Amino acid sequence: MRIGTLLALFWLTTVVSSAQTLGGSLRGVVEDGEGARVASAAIFVHLNASSLERSARCDDHGNFRMDDLKPGTYRVSVSAHGFAEAVADVSVAVGSVRDITVTLQPPAVSQTLTSVRRVLQ
Repeated sequence: MRIGTLLALFWLTTVVSSAQTLGGSLRGVVEDGEGARVASAAIFVHLNASSLERSARCDDHGNFRMDDLKPGTYRVSVSAHGFAEAVADVSVAVGSVRDITVTLQPPAVSQTLTSVRRVLQ
């Protein structure tokens, strides 16, 4: 009886382990233009030609990881307060970990020009 139980447990462990390799992972670092890590950046991924979306947030060191992603090309967008959004397409393969580095830039500076007209009398 014990051998049968052990074999069943081994088989179940093998099935669960093999099921975990059906997807891939995305691991990355978010930094600013000077190489300083950006904490709490929001990461959104959207599988192209699909409605699948996932999100994550960086830790205090600017690191993030998303596991169990279906294979394919994802539109990855990263945003953080005080920075312009960064967007790129990234491919994820079965059983692999795709490493990326995201460099956030300051937002584009917009200026408003106010025209003041004086009337001379």
